Amino acid sequence: PLRRQHPAGRSYMASPLCSVSASSERPKGKGIVEVQPRVTIHSVNEIDVKAQTFEMDLQVELQWKDLGWLERMEQPDWMAAAKELGWQEQMRKTCWHPGLVLRNCKEKRDDAEVWFRVDRKEEVHDAQDRRIYFIARVHAVFRTKYRLHKFPFDMQWLTVRMGSSFEFVRFVRQGVSNLAEKPDFLDRAAFILEEYRPPDYVCVE
Repeated sequence: PLRRQHPAGRSYMASPLCSVSASSERPKGKGIVEVQPRVTIHSVNEIDVKAQTFEMDLQVELQWKDLGWLERMEQPDWMAAAKELGWQEQMRKTCWHPGLVLRNCKEKRDDAEVWFRVDRKEEVHDAQDRRIYFIARVHAVFRTKYRLHKFPFDMQWLTVRMGSSFEFVRFVRQGVSNLAEKPDFLDRAAFILEEYRPPDYVCVE
């Protein structure tokens, strides 16, 4: 895949879901930046066996630590700009994020909704544990490879392959890490009556 040079330094993979602002800086310190993904699936539609695709409406949350940036946000000039532009717009213009890439996305149905969130001091026991959150709501068509050896009694995994546009970012799993502990069955009611939240089943390659 094509690699480009981000103005803040470091090469990155092409085609992130939301571009990283040229004025942003990666989290301070050398080495790998660990990012925890979390996914909420809102609906699954149009499973097309012939085209080897499926349509999904999902929300992806990426969280990471950057204490230097949290201190920067408390500076008077940053707060003044956020008051003038709006907090979300100021975050988009200045805050680094992992540059979410949906590797097997074929087509986006709608423009992705993207926003940021930051832990408030009163939400955590230790200020050192505060995190920054990049959240994207995506409605798209994804490519997959269906295994139809037992059709029509087969069960298929619908996989969304996520990654970062930066080489120095590593996705780390939350909770259970054993692939064998994935759920055996997803009741359709889970998509109708409530949001299905599989944070423990995010597979990081």
